[in-house]
Amino acid sequence: MIRGRVELSVMSMARHIVVADDIYEHLKHLKKPGESFSNVIRRILDCVDDSGLLERSSSAVR
Repeated sequence: MIRGRVELSVMSMARHIVVADDIYEHLKHLKKPGESFSNVIRRILDCVDDSGLLERSSSAVR
């Protein structure tokens, strides 16, 4: 029997994006306490359909 150690590292690479000041302010307004900007963007994108349009019934962005 071979004894060894297997390590699995999952590293998430951060990406930097540039947004206009008005977009930043809007995202900051939508950000909930303890939520990251990535989570805000993910929440918004979860409300977008395959054609890129906001779904009418979605209230997750508010």
